[in-house]
Amino acid sequence: MSIIGKNIKKFRFIVGKSQQEMADILGISQRTYAWWESGKDIPFGKLAPLKEKYPDLDMNWFLRGKGPVYIKTPESLDQEAAEFITEIIDTLSKIDSKDYNVAKRVLKGLEKV
Repeated sequence: MSIIGKNIKKFRFIVGKSQQEMADILGISQRTYAWWESGKDIPFGKLAPLKEKYPDLDMNWFLRGKGPVYIKTPESLDQEAAEFITEIIDTLSKIDSKDYNVAKRVLKGLEKV
């Protein structure tokens, strides 16, 4: 998987969207979006609609995968919380959709704690 494909998938988890919802934002088919996410195509020039929808998004993050996803990070997050969130996102980006649904249920259960 290319770094851009990996980061597209991470970003989808960050914003809580399905592949179809991301495809709709980008004006492409779900199949094309899945192809991008798998890293089989490098669509960097075609990601402009994401910048329109998420103006604080750091587009360089898609290329490098380092640093903050957003240019402006919420002030309410301290560094430790931001690192923990990044670790969760990294873990979620490595699991398949069946395991993702299990993780989603676990997180929903944590909301009640």
